[in-house]
This record gives sequence, C-alpha cells and structure tokens, in this order.
Amino acid sequence: MISITDTETEHEKHCLMQELDLMTSLLPHPNVLQLFGYCQDTEPPMLVMEYPVYGSLVEYLRDLRKSYTHVTIAGHNNFSLTHELMSFATQIARGMAYLASLKILHRDLAARSILLGEGKHCKITSFGEAQTIIDTHHYDKVCKARQAIRWMAPESIFQEDFSPKSDIWSFGILLWEIVTLGATPYSNLQASQVMKHVKKGHVLVSPPHCKPQLFSVMCKCWLIRPTTRPNFELLAEILQALHEESADLIQLEKYPADQYFILDPNRPDEIV
Repeated sequence: MISITDTETEHEKHCLMQELDLMTSLLPHPNVLQLFGYCQDTEPPMLVMEYPVYGSLVEYLRDLRKSYTHVTIAGHNNFSLTHELMSFATQIARGMAYLASLKILHRDLAARSILLGEGKHCKITSFGEAQTIIDTHHYDKVCKARQAIRWMAPESIFQEDFSPKSDIWSFGILLWEIVTLGATPYSNLQASQVMKHVKKGHVLVSPPHCKPQLFSVMCKCWLIRPTTRPNFELLAEILQALHEESADLIQLEKYPADQYFILDPNRPDEIV
C-alpha cells in the first residue's frame, strides 16, 4: 500500500488520480502493473497495488553494472543474463501492445517506468502522463510536466505530436537502456543539445557489445517518418524470434563499462 505524500502539488495529485482512473479501467495483464484498489476518502489517498519485489527496471540494471566483471554479473553468467535482458524487452513490448490495443498512449516509456515483480516479470507503470487517444491518431496533452527529451520522438519534441508511434520511438530508447545496463541516453549531451542532435536526424549509436540484428530493431523504432515504425505487436514477435535464434545478441564480455554514464535527472540542464 502506498500513499500520495503531502509534498506533492495539487497538479501532481490530479495527475495521479487521472492515472488511477485509467488503471482501474484495465483488465489484468501480466506485463502491466495491477491496481487492486484505492481510497480517496483519506488524506493522503491510499493505493493498493502489486508489490514490485525487484524495484524499478532502471535501478535493477544499474545494480548489475555495479557488480560487473567480464565473466559474471551479480552471479549471472553472460548467457543467462542475455536471456534475462531479452526477456525484459519482449515482455515490455507485449505489455505495450496490450495498452496500444486499448488505444492508450504511455508518453513516458523508459526503464524508470517499468517495475519488476515476482519472477522478474516486467510491469509497465507511470501512467500519470498517459491518456486514451482522443481520435484515431493523436492526443492532446493534459498533465503537463517536465519533458523527458532523451526518450522523446522528434515529432513530440518539436510539434508536441504524440501518437502510438511516438511510444515506439521511446521503446527503442528503452531497448538501448536495457542493452547498456541502465546508461543515460546521450549522456555526453545536455538536454538542449539532444534536441538539436535529434533535429539533425541523429540517433544513438550501436553499443559495441550489441549484435547488429538487435540494434536494427532499435533503428526501426527511430525511423523519422512515424508511419514507417513498427507496432508493438510486431516488435514483440521480432524480439521473441531473435531471442530464440541467437543466445549472444548482447555480448557482455565486450561490455565497455567505462563508456556509459548515468546523469542526475534533476540537473538544471535536464529541465526543458
């Protein structure tokens, strides 16, 4: 059980109530965090939700980095860890395919918005920025908040245009986070520089320990024309097939730990 703290603003409370309304409308799905119930009669309001045993995906990935060696990470061998990471990617694609089937946009998809429950099942959460699509393609933002520029599609950054295909772009960034064990995208650039970088058509480069077959999936998510990007159902199928075909899509023995950095999301230059 969790509560909304007194330090949250009225706007944040409104967004959370909006999230609760959305979550209570969903049928249970193995890869979407389940809300069992909530009470608005208390101050602060109380929520009853699934317990994420392993915490957030981003922190789990970063904990793996902390104990990294070229032979093993936190007791995993490279094969078992690659299997685990690919499983995370496929599960998230399936969860997002379910949300997309209900015409729900997430708008803040990233490793930080995924929780890990029993059996390390990925649970999509953080629906405070999500809304049902108003028409067939686009959505008008209701709860304005700090923009996660590093995960946003170009059309979302520059035209404030959000669609199922902008969630696909964010999923490509999330895949990159998984492969790099929770590194910050574009960590060598300030958020304002990321905007200029993306506007010129640049994307993240392939991690040296990532096989081309897997990086090509990320690149499909980052196609400039939104209509040419795949949907989540297809991405789940592709990732599952790749996982079954190859056991070394992520070659952790080549992982360049000194090349990936984690930025403080509260830095002044991150607020855009």
